[in-house]
Amino acid sequence: MGHRSNGRTPMRSAANLKAPGEAVDRHRAVDMHQSATQAITVTTDRLTTHSSTFDPDESDDPRESSRKLIVQDSSHGEDGRDIVRTLHMGLRVANLESSLAFYTALGYEVLGEVAATEFGSLTMLKLPGDDFVSIELVHDPALSHVGPGGLHHFVINVDAVHDRVARLAGEGYTAEPPGSPDGSEDFWTAWLTDPDGYRIELVQWPPGHPEGMTHADLLGPGE
Repeated sequence: MGHRSNGRTPMRSAANLKAPGEAVDRHRAVDMHQSATQAITVTTDRLTTHSSTFDPDESDDPRESSRKLIVQDSSHGEDGRDIVRTLHMGLRVANLESSLAFYTALGYEVLGEVAATEFGSLTMLKLPGDDFVSIELVHDPALSHVGPGGLHHFVINVDAVHDRVARLAGEGYTAEPPGSPDGSEDFWTAWLTDPDGYRIELVQWPPGHPEGMTHADLLGPGE
């Protein structure tokens, strides 16, 4: 998302997103800037939140009565370190229809869209079982060329690479043949390219592996 106070129209919560096909006018999107930015700041970065209460009975002297600032600091985890999490990425696409067909074939679902921003339309995709957006498709029909730029690749975890590759082929999308990085029968990867040239690696972890890559994956034999 990255919709901070940096000039971008901020993303809104799923409750405020319009379902596919429903338009959101530019003025409404801009009007929600303050509330959306505040919500993102608090919920994604776990920054300190503040609330104030006034207790008129706290003192008999009105001059001593004041607002108490109650500070709840949720910016640190149990180990005292800041809580930071990657949320999602925005991919600029040349043909929204083609990109939606490709990513829905991969298994993504459309959560909602913002139809008019200074960057074009924003279509939010999530994976089944997830509550949050993982890919934002940014489409501006005025742009004649869209390319992957500095993005080398991104990785998607699937339950069975061979099955996924076969299903994609049935829908007209060709992936490279699956291979096993460690030569085993339960750890597989396959590569394919989306309509705009973005490289995608599909990964099938072996049983019992965490959902993402960990330090253990970087260790050599015997380490």
